[in-house]
Amino acid sequence: PKDKVKIVAKFFHPMSSWRWYATEFDPESGMFFGLVAGHELELGYFSLEEFLDTEVKMRLPFERDLHFEGTLDDVMREASR
Repeated sequence: PKDKVKIVAKFFHPMSSWRWYATEFDPESGMFFGLVAGHELELGYFSLEEFLDTEVKMRLPFERDLHFEGTLDDVMREASR
């Protein structure tokens, strides 16, 4: 159940309103699974490589919210307000 799925990391880019909420990470492939809050909410995969490519193009790194704690349900409830 989504109310139990813990977000292990929240990422954001200072030049974007999008947020990435990772629930899983595979260090071998560099792939995350989680919720992307962009134009709409979408569950799916995103990669560390995508973050690094964007950082090079934008010349500004992605950041991790070190103080974020929550579940998938918390994020979805907040986004629907």
